[in-house]
Amino acid sequence: MRVPKNSKVAMLLGCLTFGSLTLCAETPLAAPRLLSPVHGMAMTDVASYFQWRPLAGCSNFVIQVARDAAFKDVVTERRTVNKGFHKNLYFPKDPLPAGHYFWRVRALRGTNEGPWSAVSAVTVNADHPVLPDVIRTIGPEHPLFLMRSRTWDPLKYPDNAKGIIPAGLERVIIVDDLAMASEKVFERARKYQELGVDFVIWNNRCQVALATLEYVFQNFSHCLGTAEGEHFSGMYWEKGPEGNLAECDYVHRAWTLCAKYGRFYFFADGDGGSYRWPGFAAREKETLARYRRNIVPMFKTTNGDMALHSYGAVQGLMASGYVGNCGIWVDEWIWPCCGFGKLGELIPEEKIWETRRKLGTRQCPWVYDIQMWLMGIVSGSTVFQLESAHQWTPEGKAAGNYTRFFLPFVKAVVEHSLIPSREAFLKNIGVAVAGDLELARGRHGKRYTGGFAYLNELYALKAKGDQEFIPNDSRYGIVCLLPPGAACLNAETRVVPQDQLADPEKAQALFNRSYPPRFRGDAFMWACDGTVIVTDSHENQDIPQTFSMPLDNRLVRALGGSVGVHQYLIGKSAKDGQSLWLQTNSEDPDRELVLTLACARKPAWRAEPASAAVESRWDEASKTLTLRLSHRQGAVEVSVD
Repeated sequence: MRVPKNSKVAMLLGCLTFGSLTLCAETPLAAPRLLSPVHGMAMTDVASYFQWRPLAGCSNFVIQVARDAAFKDVVTERRTVNKGFHKNLYFPKDPLPAGHYFWRVRALRGTNEGPWSAVSAVTVNADHPVLPDVIRTIGPEHPLFLMRSRTWDPLKYPDNAKGIIPAGLERVIIVDDLAMASEKVFERARKYQELGVDFVIWNNRCQVALATLEYVFQNFSHCLGTAEGEHFSGMYWEKGPEGNLAECDYVHRAWTLCAKYGRFYFFADGDGGSYRWPGFAAREKETLARYRRNIVPMFKTTNGDMALHSYGAVQGLMASGYVGNCGIWVDEWIWPCCGFGKLGELIPEEKIWETRRKLGTRQCPWVYDIQMWLMGIVSGSTVFQLESAHQWTPEGKAAGNYTRFFLPFVKAVVEHSLIPSREAFLKNIGVAVAGDLELARGRHGKRYTGGFAYLNELYALKAKGDQEFIPNDSRYGIVCLLPPGAACLNAETRVVPQDQLADPEKAQALFNRSYPPRFRGDAFMWACDGTVIVTDSHENQDIPQTFSMPLDNRLVRALGGSVGVHQYLIGKSAKDGQSLWLQTNSEDPDRELVLTLACARKPAWRAEPASAAVESRWDEASKTLTLRLSHRQGAVEVSVD
């Protein structure tokens, strides 16, 4: 007697073989276990979304929703789709009317029906208030860093939370928990609540039941909301299990729930194959106005086509007041998607998918993630997402890259207030472009063409649009692209209709009048509200670049030097202008950074760690301090006063 090897059918049917005779008996279907909505909860009508535990060996399910526990007054009976993202759920096209309901589910295998599940009750209301306050203040003084957790299990290893979220950053570093898309969502939420750790529910392609979101919002104060991305690929065309626009309906209903409970909906995407942000802004204008505090649009770097357009368009939503905050969602899939390999290596287009399959994101430098965060600061971001799966271990300990790169950067942003005030940022926008939907039509391939061709000149772009995430000319920062018909919150900003920029040379001349030359050198440079940013503009070419920039500082008048690939320099000038703080780091610990500071007098300075300053020189004649900094121990901080 034996069970046939590698036979799914045999396992499903419970087949037994006696010599040449095989006898099969179908394994009985089990009753599904109901997950959401939680039995007895009070659910808002827009949260109508029913979910149960999946069952192997069934073709689909039948769900019944009734007004009575005996199911004599059935409101809905549906045979659900059991494939793709629509497994083990029922997402009705129309929300349930207010009232008291009972629901149950049974599995089907062809014409065979399994037993009904236990009966669950839910009370539905039609209340959609928008809370005047959100659960947390977000802004330049209060940024958020959402850290994707794919590995850390807080249920098994709760004691290590303080190691990855140190004192002072408890309300800054937020756990974006991937596992909360599973049925362990309530267990994990309860543990975060006990630990005092703020979290958001990672949600992809509408897989977390809206009723689950609402239950967590109702019961766990440390939940700040939900985060998900890449809806542009399905939000306006994907058909749901009842022929409705599933993702679009889901997103709109989730926005309503977030507003009702003062939570945030972190919404991230890129332009993909076309300029999608302008159409999104026009289509959702009224909804964004109603939920401007709750919806946080973010550029997700996975969709890297025309990245600089996405930066500018997301910035424009904030600069026009369509939303209160915007952000940058960094995903290391950007690297293989762009065709980047090892340093200086470009993968042939026909081998990109094969390389992605073999290597995944392993060749993406950690500092490149930080460079994307820097571009987020330059484009007005106050929320920063890291999708990396490698910053925390399964035990909740900090990986080497976390302590060497990410944590020092986050601390610097918070402790030194590196995000400019909203007023200062808006004043720094010399020209904003009023978007035009007609000019955003069609596909651009991987280059700025037509109504957006002027961006090639402004950014001095040389490579394809999916390989240019850092402008090669930083004179204009990130060009602000307003929603169609919108105005900039800063009345002094010159708003130019997009159709007036068709001629790239005339467009550049127009921008030049509002952005006088400030910087010298070929590195990317930016300064606003005392914040200084310098990084190499080469995404993956090992070519050092020079920089020179004046500072609004009485002691240190100018900053210059040389920066290498995957290095950065950030700094903050004290409000009284008498001191300057700097941090620098490098992907390659053997790469040094040369820094020159033109000063009004000989300054006192110190480096942390002290051994990082491998060379220092003061030239009294030119009143210039030259420092050569080593990154062998990681991030280097320099204080000058």
